[in-house]
Amino acid sequence: MGITGKKRKRKEKEVSNKKRRGDNQKILPKKPLSAYFRYQNTVRPKLKEKKEFQKIGVDGTPKTNVIKIAKHIGKLWGELKPEEQNEYKNECNKEMKVWKSIKEKLISTNQIPKVKKRKKTKTPDDPDKPRRPKTSYFLFQDSIRDKLKKNKEFQNIGIDGKIKTNVKYLAKHTGILWGKLKPEKKQPFKDKYEADNIIYKKKLKEYQLKKEKEAIDNELFESSDDSDSSSDDSDSSSEEEERRRKRRKRKKKRKMKRKMKRKMKQEKKRKPKPKKKKRNK
Repeated sequence: MGITGKKRKRKEKEVSNKKRRGDNQKILPKKPLSAYFRYQNTVRPKLKEKKEFQKIGVDGTPKTNVIKIAKHIGKLWGELKPEEQNEYKNECNKEMKVWKSIKEKLISTNQIPKVKKRKKTKTPDDPDKPRRPKTSYFLFQDSIRDKLKKNKEFQNIGIDGKIKTNVKYLAKHTGILWGKLKPEKKQPFKDKYEADNIIYKKKLKEYQLKKEKEAIDNELFESSDDSDSSSDDSDSSSEEEERRRKRRKRKKKRKMKRKMKRKMKQEKKRKPKPKKKKRNK
């Protein structure tokens, strides 16, 4: 089986994309490693030597268990303090600035094509629809967040050099505090959520009834428009129907004539030829 046109075009596109990427990689330097991968490279050689992260292969030789090491490094990275993480992040940010400046220069000189990102189209939300209330945990989070943001433990230096809040570490810390809270202290947040939820359900019912009424009104309006338009278009449609009938009659007559001609030809072929009379000597 030969390659179809669509498959050939697809293969040609893939080859051209690979060539373009290869050319870009030759001109552009490699993108700098992230903070996590820098930390991973410092820890991995020590973990490889331990017997816990080794397994016996098919050949009987000991090999490193890559999945176990990756999981363990992820846990260690999560347990690190933000100050220790910032050391790796600052190194990454410095190298990232240099790499981006080189990339912008190459794009401006047309040595590398600028890649356009596809914009995701989202369906617009109805502004009249009532929103769900915040849960007891999120209400507790809102009450503590402003105090925690001021602490230096939950701050991080961004790529621009500005101080920003470390959202992940802050969320982990609030989760731990919520878990340690006694049920007596959790109760006011739960009561507030239940009161908000009752109001939300009432508003939602009103909103749904309103939408149902609008849908019924629209259907009635459309049906009335169709009846008015049908009365106006009745004269024009009757003329079109007459023309169609005449065309159908003509087509039928042509078909009948063709059938008659075919039958006449077939009968001529079927008729036996008259035999010649023999002459008496």
